Amino acid sequence: RTQAGDTLYDVATRYLQGPDDWQLLQRINHVPAPKHLQPGTALKLPVVRLRKEKLTARIVAVQGSAQRWSGGAYAPLANNTTLAEGERVRTGANGFVTLELADGTHMSLPPDSQLELKTLRRTVLTGMLDRVFELTRGEVDSEVTHLKKRDARFQIRSPSVVAGVRGTRFRVNYDADGNAATRVEVLDGTVGVAGKQQLADATLVHADFGSVATSSRS
Repeated sequence: RTQAGDTLYDVATRYLQGPDDWQLLQRINHVPAPKHLQPGTALKLPVVRLRKEKLTARIVAVQGSAQRWSGGAYAPLANNTTLAEGERVRTGANGFVTLELADGTHMSLPPDSQLELKTLRRTVLTGMLDRVFELTRGEVDSEVTHLKKRDARFQIRSPSVVAGVRGTRFRVNYDADGNAATRVEVLDGTVGVAGKQQLADATLVHADFGSVATSSRS
């Protein structure tokens, strides 16, 4: 709903991908005067154009050999380091790292693991969180804060499966050196597991159970 003094330009700048989206708002909402909006007017906003802000993750524990990939090279990883979307974390033979996300979710990488932060975003208007991680080696143990928004997303992907949750604790292991198998173990709650990077036909795996899949079969 509009606030006193709002224009379509203001709304587009605040909640959509840019001020030029005011024309889209005008067309959808049939607004005759884009610079003169009555306070409290309900406006429809196109989901595909909603603005998303990038989030960060913070390293809350690091032991042994651990590195981050940023700017084209690996560098030693230290406690309290802030990580952004697109960065990569890897642990050595004696390394261990724990990341904390903005909502209190914790993710731990044991030795010989590598995780990429593919997507870390929040929709400004709705507060919906979108987090996607790519496990390319080893294991990640996740304790996920319950997702309050229906369309919120938390996924861990490997070359053979994608695992998505709404709030639980689970572990994903990818054997990059063996038969490229991915093992998902559910410690609490329920995890949707599917192949080919798609969750539309996911199999639900409940607490105390797990699944094993390769790139060709489950």
